[in-house]
Amino acid sequence: EENIQLPFFCSSREKLFLSISIVLLIGCLSLAYHAFYLEQEISLLQRNVDYYKYSGQTESQAVEYALNKQKEKADFLDEYIVLVGEDEYYYHTYDCPNSPYSFWAYDVNSAEYYGYHPCPICNPPTAD
Repeated sequence: EENIQLPFFCSSREKLFLSISIVLLIGCLSLAYHAFYLEQEISLLQRNVDYYKYSGQTESQAVEYALNKQKEKADFLDEYIVLVGEDEYYYHTYDCPNSPYSFWAYDVNSAEYYGYHPCPICNPPTAD
């Protein structure tokens, strides 16, 4: 019988090279995915701009519409979403001066269910 060495029995240098190659491949695939996602977002925004441009609206009307949509989203987040940092007792609004840099986002009911309390500085919404 012949003694056959299989390719996965390689030197430590080859294993290191293979590991680094796999990590780089995963990183490249991740970047490609994000680039594709951003391209789709840009395409959607461009279609929206084109729609308003050709619907007879002026550029300022289209911008005003887009700003109003963003304000609706911001108002929704301000009303229903609060931020909680690690080892925090309070939950905060996004613009609170004591808002944590690293945080979890909860709806108000969940934040209170998990034992967090409204920050006395920013007075976030409370569950009713």
